[in-house]
Amino acid sequence: MQNNTLAAVDIAKEIFELGVSDRPGRVMRPKRLPRAAFLEFFAQLPRATVVMEACGSADHWARRIEELGHVVVLLPPQYVRPYVMRNKTDRPAPIKTVPQQVIATLHRLRSGWLTWIA
Repeated sequence: MQNNTLAAVDIAKEIFELGVSDRPGRVMRPKRLPRAAFLEFFAQLPRATVVMEACGSADHWARRIEELGHVVVLLPPQYVRPYVMRNKTDRPAPIKTVPQQVIATLHRLRSGWLTWIA
């Protein structure tokens, strides 16, 4: 049996906004969760597709949520606007592993140093 539960997450520093839907276009459970209760909520949620904006901490949260058995889709920021659905849903961003994030950080640091030296 296919589960059609969709959870949309807006990640912030302390309070995360969530919208859980079991049918397209209907948010059955809007939630505001503190960081400490975020993973606990997903541990109790039946298997769902979780959608969130790709940002610096999204990869970390995506890995943790996938460990709980959910499917996570990271959307590039240019495709995320509040309350607007777009036809382009075929371009999710891949979830980076910890080593991939470390390498990306080293590349950004190197670029910064090269700009500063030049």
